[in-house]
Amino acid sequence: MFDFFKKRFKKQPDHLPAFWATYLALFEDRFAKNCSFRDFRFVVFDTETTGFDLKNDRVCQIGAVAVQNNTIQLRDFFDTLVYQDTGGGSKVKEIHGLRDKTIQTGMDEKKAVEAFIQYLGNAVIVAHHAAFDIGMINQSLKRHFGPGFKLKNKFLDTAHLEKRLKPLSAYAVENPADYALDILAGKYGIDLHDRHTAIGDAFITALLFLKIVARLEKRGVMTIGSLIA
Repeated sequence: MFDFFKKRFKKQPDHLPAFWATYLALFEDRFAKNCSFRDFRFVVFDTETTGFDLKNDRVCQIGAVAVQNNTIQLRDFFDTLVYQDTGGGSKVKEIHGLRDKTIQTGMDEKKAVEAFIQYLGNAVIVAHHAAFDIGMINQSLKRHFGPGFKLKNKFLDTAHLEKRLKPLSAYAVENPADYALDILAGKYGIDLHDRHTAIGDAFITALLFLKIVARLEKRGVMTIGSLIA
């Protein structure tokens, strides 16, 4: 039992990097669940990686765009290659199209993840199949700064939001393929321009997010608390 509390309330290191201390301070105010979600800044992001193993693979590109007041803020974006020795195996490279020579021109991984945290701030994260992208960023933080460093932001997964629009009966069989980004983009008439680039996928996901949220809003989802619920 005591081990649980030790893990749950693990202290941050005594000497925090300046960027991390600034980041943590942004979460000192209580999260206002009853406020309109239109008032919040969302950061829709995506990563391209060397593979799909959270422990052993690496981030090679991060792309993000902000959404606020139901509008994509085109001037508020983040886009960087992240230096790695390789972009991954041949099958992965077929997906993201990043050559080793291209990856090797990227920003140092430690600096890249620090820059992304500074860009992110206390925004609500949005991603498609968010657990993977958040997990990859957390692994980068852990690798370069230590086990106590993890994203603190609230987050939304566009696949899960779409599922809320389609309640399943007790006898329905859910097909995960129905919630793939390509499938949902086609459903909502979203162009797949720059697919499988981090910034391109972030923009596609942002458009998808706005489409889904508009439908949820018609169903009475008005506050950030009800959106995240």
